[in-house]
Amino acid sequence: MHPARARELVRKGRALRRFNKGIFYIKLLDRVGGDVQDIAVGIDPGSKKEGFTVKSEAHTYLNIQADAVTG
Repeated sequence: MHPARARELVRKGRALRRFNKGIFYIKLLDRVGGDVQDIAVGIDPGSKKEGFTVKSEAHTYLNIQADAVTG
């Protein structure tokens, strides 16, 4: 979300300002209409590599391949 939109939501009382470990975010208090987008999370736990994906029908938001933890 654009910072100006976040400021507007806080100013109108529809969101709260929050900080956690130095990261600023807003917590929405209500939801007024609008479309909801389905998002899927996929995890592939392999023996040497692990894959993580977060995507919707239109966009891929995250696609990571990482070394698996071996003990």
